[in-house]
Amino acid sequence: MSTKKTILVLCVVLLLTSTLFAFDGNRQGFILGFGGGVASLTSNKEYSESDFNSTEGQLPFITNFKIGGGLNEQILIYWSSKVNWFSRDEDDNETWISGIGALSGTYYFKPDIKSYFLSGGIGYATYQMFTSDSEDLEENTYDMGLALFFGGGYEFKKHLNIEAGICRGSTSKENSGYWTDEKITYKNTTFFITINALAY
Repeated sequence: MSTKKTILVLCVVLLLTSTLFAFDGNRQGFILGFGGGVASLTSNKEYSESDFNSTEGQLPFITNFKIGGGLNEQILIYWSSKVNWFSRDEDDNETWISGIGALSGTYYFKPDIKSYFLSGGIGYATYQMFTSDSEDLEENTYDMGLALFFGGGYEFKKHLNIEAGICRGSTSKENSGYWTDEKITYKNTTFFITINALAY
């Protein structure tokens, strides 16, 4: 089974599981969420010592994880992880990930279901090859940088919602060349839409 199919199966299983074990049904208190969807990822690659800058575009699968708590029925504070999974080359079997981990918050406009909401967060960005080869992993891992996200959505059924938004993050690493050392920076922008289960 391919990596993408495996991730999709896990998302469906976790989504159904979190819905079945939905705690006490109140947003106030412990929350746990997971979802998946599609995204548009644009990566701007910049070199500190040369003009060989470039832009890469991807249409990855994205996962959306949340864990935290509700202060009341309308305000949630949690840790979120939004990760893009993709291949940088159609002939390359290696999977890459680009994502953010962020301290986040959500505000629901209504205390009950069928409510619109706004969400946002600040944290760190990641960009690396997702592989079991330790040498390749070290070579293709970029230092974490600042990340932000903002979005909104709609809870159309108890524990189920749709969310869309934008993530911005920057990662970098020092690259040793023949003539000089230079810094390579990836500035990543992700537009995403996910279907999510939120247990509370």
